[in-house]
Amino acid sequence: MAEFRLTARQEQAVGSRARALTVVAGAGTGKTEVVARRIERILAQSPLEEFRVLALSYTVRAADGLKDRLASRLGGLHRRVDADTIHGFALSVVRHHGTLVGLPLEPEILSRDEDRRELLSAWLRRGGYREPSDPAKTFRELDLDRARGNETRRTETWRRVLAEAGALDYQAMLDRAAEVLSLRGIRRIYGALYEHVVVDEAQNLTRSQYRLLTSLIGPPGGDHVAATLVGDERQSIVGFAGADHTLMGVFERQYGAERIELGANFRSAQRIDRVARRVASALSLPLDMPRGRYAARGELRLAEFDSEADEGTGVASWIEKQLACGLPKDAVSRDEATSVAPEQIAVLGRSAAALIPSRDALDKLGIPHASASTPDAWVTSPPAQAVLEFIGFKSAPDHISIRRSLSRLCGRDPDEKWTDVSALFLRCADPDLAELARIGTVATPEELVAALRHLDISDPDWWDDRAQIKDSWTSFVDRTPVGSQSFAEFKHHIARCQRGDPLDPGVRLLTVHKSQGREFRSVAVVACNEGRFPDFRANTPEAEEAERRTFYVAVSRPSRSLLLTRARVRRTWYRTLPTSPSPFLEWARD
Repeated sequence: MAEFRLTARQEQAVGSRARALTVVAGAGTGKTEVVARRIERILAQSPLEEFRVLALSYTVRAADGLKDRLASRLGGLHRRVDADTIHGFALSVVRHHGTLVGLPLEPEILSRDEDRRELLSAWLRRGGYREPSDPAKTFRELDLDRARGNETRRTETWRRVLAEAGALDYQAMLDRAAEVLSLRGIRRIYGALYEHVVVDEAQNLTRSQYRLLTSLIGPPGGDHVAATLVGDERQSIVGFAGADHTLMGVFERQYGAERIELGANFRSAQRIDRVARRVASALSLPLDMPRGRYAARGELRLAEFDSEADEGTGVASWIEKQLACGLPKDAVSRDEATSVAPEQIAVLGRSAAALIPSRDALDKLGIPHASASTPDAWVTSPPAQAVLEFIGFKSAPDHISIRRSLSRLCGRDPDEKWTDVSALFLRCADPDLAELARIGTVATPEELVAALRHLDISDPDWWDDRAQIKDSWTSFVDRTPVGSQSFAEFKHHIARCQRGDPLDPGVRLLTVHKSQGREFRSVAVVACNEGRFPDFRANTPEAEEAERRTFYVAVSRPSRSLLLTRARVRRTWYRTLPTSPSPFLEWARD
């Protein structure tokens, strides 16, 4: 076990023998350490057994972080832990057993909205039906209905479209995996494989994810798979995506789960913790968080500026000073370093647009910054993007979405029929893409990665992109048995790398929703005006509560320094308008 003294409540959570357990872990209460120690205890007490522990997280970054933490402590025992996202686990279930519910051996994964729109449009045209006037809105509503478990005529139609195409989108992965796990024989297989399931960030569960979880662990009763849900209902801020913060309570009632609420905030200094407690006390959920003893006083500042541009300049200057001079000595504990690295500073906004003035001001000062990465930004050069599509093509040559994407990248009609991928590349007007004809006949992913070294491509981003693909191959080989190193498996590994791509160096510019689960030494929360934070559309009691939870997440991210800012006027497309301070700022006034 790691050299770290646990509190009484943390010890209780680690040592609990309950087959159903919820651990309510507020910001900075040592949640990750408790999860790791609980898994560590389970495995250390059964060194000769073969069962595995399944750890499900909200992000790839969190899953990999837990796996690394356990690997450093448990040696070979850490191989008995499978750490993944809920969607990643669902995909593995349908890829191994999906044929039992009518799925093809290698179902087509529709990860892009344009692929889903094209599939729906083609199906509607064949049936003589009218296409939706706003496809983007249609899919937003469709995804929300499915996440919430609402059965409608539209969800049934889309389920039929996917089934006829042998395809899955992200929500369908959950639904079909739950269907597979509802089969008695399959549930017995997974019940024997996993004796314990741990779900992190459980406050973000949707109804469909909860259905998958309960299909895995089995119905309430003494023989269900042991399950631990770890989260904090007060930090549930993704209701717009279907998350239901009440599901931890539903689990407690259905499975008679023991509930343990962790204690003091060990992350934040006195003044920051005081603000977080005030916000938490305004939430409808019960608060059971005893105060801790904080060696650091912390820094808390509220600042108003004449304009949004001035606000951005003020935030950038605050960051510049912290990077140059460090934190004030009275903000940190005795013998604690005052220096701050760029990656330890975050600017948080209720919306991405709120971050623009700070971004522009940081650019003027030459201070590097980074936003959360996306799959589209994982590689940037067209040749590298085509290589990724080629890997998908080699894994499933008949998948229409991949063939369409390759055609688009090569400047061809997406509906064009072709049989020879090398010939498709040769017809490209872009010589860099035409060069890819040389990889068309490779037989294995290993041959492909080796062949990439010899391509004569002039795109300046190609070299970094090629290194990205090579690094992904190295990590794939590290974790995948030789007999399983197929194009299909490599494709799914790349998708996982894309979702978990770390940020580039620099100050973090994040929406509050993207900051969940992260911590920083210093945080600036910007645009704290009425109508922006809280959002002007929050006009129901439920929406107002969700905004308060979002603010709670924002102010509980820093450990030592918190800056809350606003501009007195805001520029719109038509005019400049005066603003009013966010009512949330009252919680930060001493």
